[in-house]
Amino acid sequence: MTAPVVQASDVSTEPQPPIPIRLRLREPGFVTLVIDDAQGRRVRNLISETPLPAGESTLYWDGCDDLRRDANAAAHAVYHIPGALVEPGEYTVRGLFRKAVDLRYEFTVYNPGDPPWRTPDRRSEWLTNHTPPGSICALPAGAACDPPKEAAVPHGLH
Repeated sequence: MTAPVVQASDVSTEPQPPIPIRLRLREPGFVTLVIDDAQGRRVRNLISETPLPAGESTLYWDGCDDLRRDANAAAHAVYHIPGALVEPGEYTVRGLFRKAVDLRYEFTVYNPGDPPWRTPDRRSEWLTNHTPPGSICALPAGAACDPPKEAAVPHGLH
């Protein structure tokens, strides 16, 4: 993804055609694009975490900023960002790309052990209900009062 420079010229109060923003992705993924002015100040958050296919894509900027956010939007449950046309000048499009997250369940991280409680040889004690850890603590080697003496990361479940 390259950072194109957008020329906003002949800006008037009359409706303007959208400004095309062209990009090429080597593979499908999620894209975030922002537009900065010549001083590097953000004037528009164009898209955020938007899925786009591999290849050429064209998005459009209406030439407006999104700087006048409604600070009371949560109070009246209306999310509205009034835009104003930007001044003529040079604007840069910057972006982020990420691949889709590939989540797969492969196996449980718990060892079923036999039996599920602590044994003298410590080959078991898996007893859990598969809930995420509720607390965690790192102990350096030798800090534990109970053998073994190597470093450990015990966790507690609720």
